[in-house]
Amino acid sequence: MTIQPPTPAPSGRAVAKAILFALLGAVAVLVTTVLPAEFGIDPLGTGRALGLLDLYASESAAAAPAVVLPTEGGPVFAQVNPYKADSREFTLGAYGTLEFKYQLASGAAMLYEWKATEPVSFDFHTERAGNPAASDTFEKGEASGKRGAYIAPYTGIHGWYWKNNSDRDVRITLTSTGFYPSAKLFLDGGAGQDVALTDGSR
Repeated sequence: MTIQPPTPAPSGRAVAKAILFALLGAVAVLVTTVLPAEFGIDPLGTGRALGLLDLYASESAAAAPAVVLPTEGGPVFAQVNPYKADSREFTLGAYGTLEFKYQLASGAAMLYEWKATEPVSFDFHTERAGNPAASDTFEKGEASGKRGAYIAPYTGIHGWYWKNNSDRDVRITLTSTGFYPSAKLFLDGGAGQDVALTDGSR
């Protein structure tokens, strides 16, 4: 039987040389392909020659968030005035009346709720800017409260008329949020007076 002599182990110099070649190859791959394709960095111009920069650009565009702008007449729309909140309480004397209206630009939105301690006559209506005689009623009846959402069809003042049909005081509480800059109060058919909003801008 022939016994083969043991294979000599590679010298330290040979191992170091192999490691060096491997590192050089890895650096070459990194510089020529990985950096251009993954990071858009192309120091040697190989990324452009191999089309890797185009790959990076397409991946970056795909990763960018999509921009969607509101469409005219859609459910999302910008508002001119800052968002505000308001809450207040009125006392209607026996058979008394009052009106309270917010200044709203065309397209301005408002959420509201009002409650009365007993049923009252009410009329949700408007007065057009520049033509107070042009008024539209959007809801009218008798109730002890209402809540809802409203978008002004035109610029003007928009709000409620309430009438107490009893010989007792009635308290009305009103809360609202919306894009209104101011409000007006009319007592017993008198001239309107500007009133400060309670909570201001949000």
